[in-house]
This record gives sequence, structure tokens and C-alpha cells, in this order.
Amino acid sequence: MNKLRVLLFFICFPLLLCSQNKETDEVNQFLNEWHNDAAKADMKAYFDKIDLEKGVFIGTDATEIWAWKEFYEWSKPYFDKGKAWDFSSTQRNIYFNENITMAWFDELLSFSSGILRGSGILERKESGWKIMHYVLSLPVPNDDFSAVMKVINKKIQNDVTVFSKLSPSELLNPLFGPKQIINENVAIWQPNYSEKSIFPLSEDGLCYTSLDTIIYFSTQHESKALAVFGTIGYWDGEPDYCRACRPLLSIAVFSTNEDSTWILQRFKKDFVFHGSWGEVGKTEVVAVGKDKFALSLYSGGFAQGFTYFRVDYYDMWNFGWIFGSIVEESNEGYYDKTDPQAFSYTSNIDFIAGGENEYYTIVVNTSGTKPFEGNENEIVPANSVIYYMFSTNTRTFEKKCP
Repeated sequence: MNKLRVLLFFICFPLLLCSQNKETDEVNQFLNEWHNDAAKADMKAYFDKIDLEKGVFIGTDATEIWAWKEFYEWSKPYFDKGKAWDFSSTQRNIYFNENITMAWFDELLSFSSGILRGSGILERKESGWKIMHYVLSLPVPNDDFSAVMKVINKKIQNDVTVFSKLSPSELLNPLFGPKQIINENVAIWQPNYSEKSIFPLSEDGLCYTSLDTIIYFSTQHESKALAVFGTIGYWDGEPDYCRACRPLLSIAVFSTNEDSTWILQRFKKDFVFHGSWGEVGKTEVVAVGKDKFALSLYSGGFAQGFTYFRVDYYDMWNFGWIFGSIVEESNEGYYDKTDPQAFSYTSNIDFIAGGENEYYTIVVNTSGTKPFEGNENEIVPANSVIYYMFSTNTRTFEKKCP
């Protein structure tokens, strides 16, 4: 039996090596042709090798993270000139999964200005290999790393990170890159390919963004500010006001510098849709722990005799959702208060400090009446007190067991 196993090993192992060598040659040829397509400015052949739906190209600049369409649009002016870029691989390592349906690789690239590093992931499709992910980077010698970082940090400081004051004229242009500013408060800017599928577009295909509010607050160590922006569609030169027209919010967090300027710490351009009638709605900064803060967003309104309001809290560090609750719900504008189907309840939300936990305990105190869960026609008392504790696993407040 052991002799049979040894015999099968010596029969199958060379076949496996032969198969992998064949696939390695195919991938090498595929990647060499891809680089050559750019050198010849054959745009169709170059982009046919990148997966149309999921392909991603990451360039050397921190802002260069492109899906297929974005990369195509950015590259087109270079290809139109008759020559895009000329990379030649001088060293390449290729690896496969067991089924040889996926391959990943790294390579050193020679070009006119020196050496670059490329790495990526390929997937075998029915039509052949496709580039799913490619990263172009600059290999930096260890001895020169500190000097290179100084150059990068200096460039960052000279960009959009420091502001003399927080005002529409100071913030809108560097954060959104508008084509123009109207009414001293509304920036008109050109969205890229992915932003067009997210942001509300106006009839001219552009985005109209305004600075809604600035909230100032203090931590134990510094003064901070939160700027809230809203993007809404414009039609015939006017904002699109309707009950379902919710602006897409962008938020930026700043801290003060020693010279009283403001330093941009974090910026989320596509934060969350919120509000109604084209208005952002009520926003606040709330302490949710020891030197922990959250942005609270109130939403809801009145419609056809029904009242509904809720509040959601988002962490100020990573802008993730951490808690939400209905604070008022009623149908007494539709039913008479004496009607058996009428209900109305409110909830008060308090943050209670105590113990060694970094985050406070949330107490939701509800009173009134509400529909019974599972049977909306049965109205029951809604009186309750529920406690929520912060979970380090989910990074949200979770209901505390009695």
C-alpha cells in the first residue's frame, strides 16, 4: 500500500508542477501584455483585462482609489495622447489557490524615473484572467524612510488640514472642491463616478452643498468643533423641498491649534441621509462617556395625523452608529383620544455616569400607550425603563439583561 502511495506521488506531483508552471507562464504573459497595452496606449486592451464590475486600481497618491469607471475616466487623457505609461516588470512572484482560480502576485517595475512596486489579485473568469485588485506603490529604502515621511507630512500640512476660521468661505472650497459658490453658503461641485450613485444630483448633474451648522464642544484636553454639511438637489435654481427630500450629510471634526487655527481631524463626505423637506434637522453633540462624544441626529415629523420622532447617535471618532431609539410616537392626530385604537407614548433618554466604564449607561424611560407587538389593533401600556450598556465587541450600546 505504501509503495502504491509513493508511486502515485511521483506520478501526480510532476503533473501538478507542470500545471502550475503552465498557469504561471499564462499569468506572466497576461501581466506583461497588460503593461505593454499602456505603453502602446491601447486603452481597450488595457481595460479589458481589468474586471468591469469589481476591479480596483490603487495609485501611489493617497487619493487614488479607483473603480473601473473612475480609473478609465482618469486615464483617458493619457491614452488619448498616444502613450500612457511604460512599466516593465523586472521581478515577479506569483501564487495560486488550490483550484488555480485565483492568483496573487507582487512585482518590481522599472520605468523612466526609477523603480515602483506593484501587487494585485487575479481571478480566472470564463473569458480568462481578470485583474480584480492592483496596488501601485513606491518602495522606499529604510535609510530614507524618515526623510520621505517629512516630505509627505509637509504636503499634508499644506493641503486642507488647517483653517484660520470655520466658515463657509473657508471650508466649502477645500473640502468639496466646488466649481463655484453661490449665496456665500452653497458650493456647487462635480461628483466623481462613485459619488454620482450616492449623492443627490441636481438637474445639471452637479451637487449643491451648504454648511448647515457648527457645534463647538470641549474635551478634557482641547476645544473641538463639528461642522455639518448638507447636500440636496436643486431644480430650476431652487432647493428640492419635499417631505421625503433628505439631505446627504457630510461631517468634519476639528481641534484647535496653539495659534488658534483649526486642524481638520476627520472628514466623512458621505455620512448619512437625514432630515426632511430639504432641511438637515436637529443635530447635537452629546457626552456618552468619559471624554467620549457622539453626534445625535433627530428625525421624524407629523403626517396625516401621525407623529413619529426618533434619535440616533453616531460615534465622533469613526462616525459609526452606536445607539438609536424612538422618542415620540402617536396617532392621536388621526384618532380621537378616546378611540380604542388611539395611542401615544414618549421616551426620555438619559446617560448615567458611574463605575469604571469608559462609556455611560443609557436609560430609556418610556410612558404612555402603544400597539402590542404582533397585534397593532391591541393597545397596551408602554411604561418601561430599559438600560443599555456599551459593548466593546459590537461598538454599540446593547440592552442590559435584567
